[in-house]
Amino acid sequence: MRTLLLLLIGALVWWLGRLAGRSSSALTLRTRAKPSAAGPQTLVACAHCGVQQPRSEALFDAAGRPYCCAEHRDAARRASLKT
Repeated sequence: MRTLLLLLIGALVWWLGRLAGRSSSALTLRTRAKPSAAGPQTLVACAHCGVQQPRSEALFDAAGRPYCCAEHRDAARRASLKT
């Protein structure tokens, strides 16, 4: 009788573990599969190196020129101060 009870408890724990794992992975798949509500984005080219990236990810200087990273923005700023 004791062995049967231990088997039932083990089966219940195993079943709950599978159920919990399945629901979290299903939630992850639903989150990944969700289409982007923003739609297509405009690409802009870095004023320093020319790499293209979405406008939402670009950094802009005071004049509105896009840059791919802060280092390129700062390098352009230093170059303009030298001349």
